[in-house]
Amino acid sequence: ENVDSGVLFIRGGDIYAGKISVENLRKISHSISNSYKRTILQGGEILISLVGYPGEAAIVPDSLAGANIARQAALIRLNKDKAVSVEYVCFFLLSNMGKRLLLNETFGSAQQVINLKDINKLVVVLPREKNEQTAITEILSDMDAEIDMLEAKLAKSRQVKVGMMQELLTGKVRLV
Repeated sequence: ENVDSGVLFIRGGDIYAGKISVENLRKISHSISNSYKRTILQGGEILISLVGYPGEAAIVPDSLAGANIARQAALIRLNKDKAVSVEYVCFFLLSNMGKRLLLNETFGSAQQVINLKDINKLVVVLPREKNEQTAITEILSDMDAEIDMLEAKLAKSRQVKVGMMQELLTGKVRLV
């Protein structure tokens, strides 16, 4: 049940393509959220969708600190004392190799489901040095930004095309 003044609640289907879709998040009561204190988010964790879009992963933005998660999502909190980049781990999980590892043990005939115990067994391949992890994530982030920019440009071009079609096909603009 959605509670208007409640706590944001992230489900497995809200995690897709490396992002958490905040537009459609539901809210749960504060009492329900407090009964699951271990899964109250701080920001900077990784969430993995167990159902909906199994294997999709995203980093929790700081703006979602205080939100909670459904059982359909796995929460990964990395030890901040370790030399591991959260961004690198998330990119790894989204890679073909990471997806293969995540989905290797899935079950379900109609819908794939990742078992939480299989997440605990997951081995992430990473460079020893954090600065190399950071360099890799910067390159991949730059590529994501370029893709987002190109997709926005494509969407704008499609809008212009639709407008031109409207003008040409209704006869408002004539070609001689």
